Amino acid sequence: DPANTSGAAAPYTTEEMAATNIQDAVDVAGNGATVKIARGTYELAYPVVVKKPIAVEGVVGDIAAVTLTPQDIKVNGSLFVLNATGASVSYLTLKGARANRSFAPLGGVGASLNNTEANVIRFCRFTDFSDGDGWALPAGVRNDGGQVLDCTFDSQYDQGDACNPAVYWQSGAAALIDRCTIIGIRATSMCCQGANSRSTFVYIEGGTARNVLVGKCAVSTGKYTKENVPGQSYSNLAVPATFIYAKSGLIENCSVVDCTLASKSTDRLAAIKHDSAGVVRNCFAGGNVCTVQPDGGESTV
Repeated sequence: DPANTSGAAAPYTTEEMAATNIQDAVDVAGNGATVKIARGTYELAYPVVVKKPIAVEGVVGDIAAVTLTPQDIKVNGSLFVLNATGASVSYLTLKGARANRSFAPLGGVGASLNNTEANVIRFCRFTDFSDGDGWALPAGVRNDGGQVLDCTFDSQYDQGDACNPAVYWQSGAAALIDRCTIIGIRATSMCCQGANSRSTFVYIEGGTARNVLVGKCAVSTGKYTKENVPGQSYSNLAVPATFIYAKSGLIENCSVVDCTLASKSTDRLAAIKHDSAGVVRNCFAGGNVCTVQPDGGESTV
């Protein structure tokens, strides 16, 4: 509780002795403990890193009661990082971080579930994020083997000259995103990886994406030449534009509705796309608009 200016004392087991910052409480919590965050807005100077099997939760039943936001608009890493099997985060709003290629090069700006199974993020909102000109991070969540459940992603994600997922990146056979909503987001992406560019909102490389709704969003591949990469020209590449993309793994019971896609050629446009190692089952796409950009152009979607 940041309002507790006089009585903070480890192990922070009562409201009167509550920690004044989240990381202090996380660090002293024992395995299996729950760290409860009081109502309010918390400005984070550094990411909250969870290295043990504990639960961190805001006000149960009220996602809006606790908001985490960066002190500096550029966060050196994610707002939340889960590095332990069995760690969980729930009932939080994570808001307003920006990153570029000098920051958080491999994580998600909102949260990262790093290389461990049984990490869980549930009942959280990710809003007003951007990866700026980052190359390898989604603006919302990067999930390597964990579970992201019942979450909402919304507001402006401005990809800039990035070439990777705008919202969510998943890898690992056990990874899962389920019952999540992505609403009202716009993203652009350059073609710095050509046909392999992940110009998408949800990128699946293993595991399952289930019951994900993407609505009223727009994605574009943006410009076609990356001038600041020496010796590389991408001006003739057609970059895919899609909302849910499985390089491998399963996309199931997902929907993309009332969205706009723009790319250099029509064969690169798809609301939901999979490669030969991916599977799409029982999904719906409707009310979407596809446009073709001129060579070298930028999207105005």
